[in-house]
Amino acid sequence: MLGGFLLLLSSLSYSYYSEEFDKELLQLIVTNPEEALVQLNSDLSQVNITDDIEKQLSIIYYLTEAHEILANFDEVEKHNKQGLLLAEENHNIKFRSMFLGSIAYQYDRKGKFKEAISIANQAMEFAREVGDDRLIADNYYLQSYVQLSIDDYGEAIKSIEIALGFYSQNSDKINISLSYNLLAIIYDSLSDYENAIKYYKESEAFDELKSPYNQASQYFNLASVYVAMEEYENALAYYQKSKKISESSGDDYSLAYVSVGMSELLVLQDKVDEAETILQPVIDILDKLNDEVMLFNALLVMAEIKTINKQFPKALKYLDDAKVIVSELSTPSTQILYLQYKSYYFEELEQWQDAFTIEKKIGELREESFIKDKEKSMDELKVKFNAKFDQEKYQLLKKQSLLQQNSLDSEKVKQKYLWGLVVLGAILFGITYMAYRGQKKVKKHLFKLSITDHLTQVANRRYIIRQLKKLHQYCLEEDHKYSLVMIDLDDFKQINDKYGHDVGNDVLVYFAKTVSEIIAENGEIGRIGGEEWLILFPKLSPEQIHKVLEKIRETYKNTINLPILDGCELSFSSGVITYTGQHDTYERILSEVDKAMYEAKANGKEQDIYI
Repeated sequence: MLGGFLLLLSSLSYSYYSEEFDKELLQLIVTNPEEALVQLNSDLSQVNITDDIEKQLSIIYYLTEAHEILANFDEVEKHNKQGLLLAEENHNIKFRSMFLGSIAYQYDRKGKFKEAISIANQAMEFAREVGDDRLIADNYYLQSYVQLSIDDYGEAIKSIEIALGFYSQNSDKINISLSYNLLAIIYDSLSDYENAIKYYKESEAFDELKSPYNQASQYFNLASVYVAMEEYENALAYYQKSKKISESSGDDYSLAYVSVGMSELLVLQDKVDEAETILQPVIDILDKLNDEVMLFNALLVMAEIKTINKQFPKALKYLDDAKVIVSELSTPSTQILYLQYKSYYFEELEQWQDAFTIEKKIGELREESFIKDKEKSMDELKVKFNAKFDQEKYQLLKKQSLLQQNSLDSEKVKQKYLWGLVVLGAILFGITYMAYRGQKKVKKHLFKLSITDHLTQVANRRYIIRQLKKLHQYCLEEDHKYSLVMIDLDDFKQINDKYGHDVGNDVLVYFAKTVSEIIAENGEIGRIGGEEWLILFPKLSPEQIHKVLEKIRETYKNTINLPILDGCELSFSSGVITYTGQHDTYERILSEVDKAMYEAKANGKEQDIYI
């Protein structure tokens, strides 16, 4: 990556980084867009009678961004077309790049990712032709934004790294703030919530403008992270902060997002009727705004609410509406999320075969596209950013903006509007990134939340019990066998007491990873609480399970590399039961294997009791 980055800088050796922008006008647009629209429309009426094409383009672009903040998307599209046509007619390459970037964002918001990528690439070509480092950096930011929409984390990481490089070299704190924000979204998407929170706070530290729209979305994103971490009190606090700011600024679009987030949180807390009351009017708002990705999210949450309330025909209608959007978005992760909710629907109907078939399909999709990409991207991300940007962040504020303006002195007055526009374009990509964050919630957050333990990244209690329930029902109907193992890590409290919870967490993560690698395609592990685990083996015999457990025990005991003293050995006790038709409910078999596990612990630990 370093070689490619140096090559890029070499090719731009004669470029420049545009000068300071009109902060007063920018502040007005991002804090009071309604007032800005009045001023801009008046300015446009006056400038239209002149031949100053550059100023006309400037004002049109400002109008586009003010309408973007207010979610007046029809006006955004109208001004984008008007501005692009005027730029093309006058061969203005700079504004062609800028308007194409805005158009790419609109396609991304609608879920038309292929079109967004194509147009973003065109915008980048024109930016390079102009040779303005700021405009190039803004387009790398845009490319990262769109690449993230299609789960292309590797390319998204490379793009935001280059953008941050430009911004950091010029102490451009506003755009550094936006880039850290996008970096936080990447970490969030990869379920690294600790770093996501860290970079959200870094973004806030560099934010000079303090736009209420930006702050509302920042709090919304932090709330989403805390929901994923199952820290619901923190999540509620940040949702309420976002709601308060959105209400005070009259930002109905942000309020719609907060309502969807709040409804998800209420469903998780079993407050289903309250969630429905909040969510119902929001669906119509999102539909009118043509926000496909967040509408998809809202439809699935409403389908879950109706399913919980046993209103199955209504639930199916919401699922069918969501299915239409799945075909439009056409990404594996949206497919996975839709199937997850459909599986839950069939499960509540007790149509076990249909639910089981869908779960198998989900597993195939995850294996093909989701897990491998995540692991690869996480490794790359940690190498690039934890090592590099943590070292650089304390130096950024000390750098002065030494601009190469020798060739620009004669054009400063003419370019005054332009430089503000270039920066404003990047800022408003960040300010309106809530739409993107909603999209990532659609693709990753709800799916991960519904099935995954946030610490160990294996199945959580809710999901593994659901899998047990479905497997048991399937085997009961089809007269098949399966085995269930319940494990408790021996003396885990001792580890926490002696070495601290950080070491304890490392042990839990290590155990989960060890088991996941060893059981591979033969079973599924879930964490059911603290240091207790369930493993489902649909096909293995007791003899085969014995060999698997011995391998897990040996690996867990001998290969971990943590600061644990010799006197604290790692071991576990387990109960093992094979279902052969002797129990009519999964609860009974779960109770039996639980008793066997505690018998193993009572008998001296580090052993397995088979039933």
